[in-house]
Amino acid sequence: MRLVTFLLIGIPVMGFLKPLQADSAGAAQAAIGFTGGSTITGSSSTGITGICEWYLPLVGDLGVTTTSTGAAALSPALFSDPANPSTDTAHLVWVSPFSAAFLPVPGSPQTVLLAPAGAATIYYSDKPSHAFWTDPAHNGVVVATFIRHAGLLQSGDGLATDSFIFTAELTSSRTFVLNGRAFNFRDLIPNGMTCFETGRIGSSSEVGTCVAIGDGH
Repeated sequence: MRLVTFLLIGIPVMGFLKPLQADSAGAAQAAIGFTGGSTITGSSSTGITGICEWYLPLVGDLGVTTTSTGAAALSPALFSDPANPSTDTAHLVWVSPFSAAFLPVPGSPQTVLLAPAGAATIYYSDKPSHAFWTDPAHNGVVVATFIRHAGLLQSGDGLATDSFIFTAELTSSRTFVLNGRAFNFRDLIPNGMTCFETGRIGSSSEVGTCVAIGDGH
């Protein structure tokens, strides 16, 4: 799988960041920030299949720390090597196989793909290694599973860039220890989240934010 280097540019820090915030995120409050990419495993004239893999530089209020010089830096609670964030060093990784079908849009230069509902998993490992996410015999601990509901991927430049919005419904979670404290995604996003993704080069590079869904949705 491709690994995408995360570039931290101007992430806003609101207030003092706590070591860990496991309280429920409010409606439309940022729940996670992600980056990574998709690897295409099959393609045809009608659609594509692949697997999406993100690492999470932001989880609730945990993610950004401040250095002695006042600069923003990634939290060591989320990476074994914060200076080199990737799926090799991330303690939390999202993995989601997918399929998508091309939709004709007569008279429009837009490329549109329909991605039907699928599954997604967040893995945790206290000793990250890319093998945890690619080798079923050595996966990290499953700490959250989701139904990834259907969505449309759209591009106006032949998939050089694209955008994708979908909702992820949390179906199960388990408590794990992060930064010396118990954490559970059920506490952070009990009603699931809506994710806004921007991709480049056929979504081989992706970055985005997921916001919490409020009660009654």
